[in-house]
Amino acid sequence: MNKKQKWWLIPLMTCLLTLNAWTQSNTEILYPCPSIINNYPNVKDSISLVCCDNNHQVILTQHKDPEKGITKHTFIIKDFFLNIESYHTTYFNALDSTDYNVTINDMELYNGECYFCGTLTYPYEEIFAPGVLMSYGIIGHFSPSSIQNISGHIMFKAIEEARSLSQLTTTQYQGVTALVCAVGIEKNRQQGCIVELYNTISTGWAYNLGTIANIPDLHFSDILAAYDSITLIAQFKCSNGITDQNHPNYDPKHQIFLIDRSGRTGFTQYWNSSATHYMAHFNLNTDDNFNFHHNLTPMRLYNTDFYNNRFGAAFGVRDNSTSMGAIRLFSFPHKMKYDRSIYYKMGATTTILDIGTWAEGSYNPFILSVDNNHTKSALSVPYWDDPNTTVPIRHSVDYTLQSISQFRSQHAVNITSRDESQSLNLIYQSIDSIHVTCLEKDTKHYAIRPAKQAAMIVADWDFPIYEKDIIFTEAVIIKQNPVTVKNTCKTCY
Repeated sequence: MNKKQKWWLIPLMTCLLTLNAWTQSNTEILYPCPSIINNYPNVKDSISLVCCDNNHQVILTQHKDPEKGITKHTFIIKDFFLNIESYHTTYFNALDSTDYNVTINDMELYNGECYFCGTLTYPYEEIFAPGVLMSYGIIGHFSPSSIQNISGHIMFKAIEEARSLSQLTTTQYQGVTALVCAVGIEKNRQQGCIVELYNTISTGWAYNLGTIANIPDLHFSDILAAYDSITLIAQFKCSNGITDQNHPNYDPKHQIFLIDRSGRTGFTQYWNSSATHYMAHFNLNTDDNFNFHHNLTPMRLYNTDFYNNRFGAAFGVRDNSTSMGAIRLFSFPHKMKYDRSIYYKMGATTTILDIGTWAEGSYNPFILSVDNNHTKSALSVPYWDDPNTTVPIRHSVDYTLQSISQFRSQHAVNITSRDESQSLNLIYQSIDSIHVTCLEKDTKHYAIRPAKQAAMIVADWDFPIYEKDIIFTEAVIIKQNPVTVKNTCKTCY
């Protein structure tokens, strides 16, 4: 970055050092209006992600540059205490469509650092896989405060043993200041894989890559860290889309999902000396309503009780007898059993886009999903213990909802969205006052399903890549400026 690109930060820091009243203490004061939509008219958006902690908010927009033919990535960083918001644009050092293209799939703030994972794709085919473009998984990180102060860099690394990386989680343990666990597809066998990237105090960054060698066609869907554990949800690749269970070619894998779990040190260390290890194998009952999930459907994890390592899972399902879809949720006291399960009906081909809950966990997650009735996505907040079995649904005809994150320590969320002009919008919505909203309202009701104990399946973890050192590459920031924000909706009591 040249010196001419730094001019805006000095006056901006000087004039915005006065803190807003609501950021002066650790006790968060609720916004006076439960629902607000702000527009970023100068930021184009096709795919966006958002993550947040008590100090910073990071939004990533990804939009194809028509001149270069590759994706332009814009990180929008907000410092809550200084009330500074700025954008920082990079192409991850790609020059144009003849070079490579980067897609970021997941992003998380942890201990003041923003971590992300995704896929780096080249415009040519693999030698031994005709029709398949060459691609690598990537992992990266940066300090939001350092980027704003022009003292830090966006760093990334291509993991050549992985074809892609889709979801990540972050934790730490003694001697390791950050353990980043990302799931994706292993390159050679196209099997589900996990990359454990870690930063040790003494030796710096390295990574392991592991697969479950004895279970073919296994796909890792999501990964989640709690206080003293890391949980993995997986599924089998299904051979066809036949929904009739009486059909001779029906694939029962549509009713199966699997859970595995390690300690806080990750799967490499936790199972390295284990003789026989079992995954939890759940086969949804044939007589269950909404027990069918589509091939490689996005399955998502969320914490229900962070400090007691309890967790939940959710994914889109459909009824075998109709085309109607639903969201199905499960609550787990441990990996071998779910003790509660509900579903609530949505439109056909229901797919979860994003899921979250409060920092310490909650049985009431907030979920973004899309279906044929909510083609621009919908926010749903199922209340498990509501005697009226209520599920508030919020959606829009003007905005395509894309990613969701808790807003600081409040019972409120921020949702990134795209409007008809392809510009970025950020929706603030109080969950406690979800009836006061800028969005359209709807209500669903959930149905209760019985608890279920898992079967056991032997899982032979194999780590062909072990303690491989990493040298990160700096992603050149080609433009950064303060952000222009325009309020387009404010709904108050």
